[in-house]
Amino acid sequence: MSVTLRTLLEEPVHSPPFIVFPLLPVGGKLFLYAPKKHFKSMLMFNLLYDLAEGEEFLFNWRCTRSYRVLLVGQEIGRYMCRSRF
Repeated sequence: MSVTLRTLLEEPVHSPPFIVFPLLPVGGKLFLYAPKKHFKSMLMFNLLYDLAEGEEFLFNWRCTRSYRVLLVGQEIGRYMCRSRF
């Protein structure tokens, strides 16, 4: 389906529900990429913690509630994982 820009901007559009507004919609996927040693893991640990606690994440992005989270780690082990949290 194609629409003109005018139609897109003028017709009413309803916002989808969000897990973290405006970063992660319900049913959405989040991919994070950066070169090595650019704090990707620390950013994700912060996001997972805030999701589990239902806290504010970074730039006042609010988690809508607390969630159960699953962290699958292959690189740092249990000790380092715990120390980062």
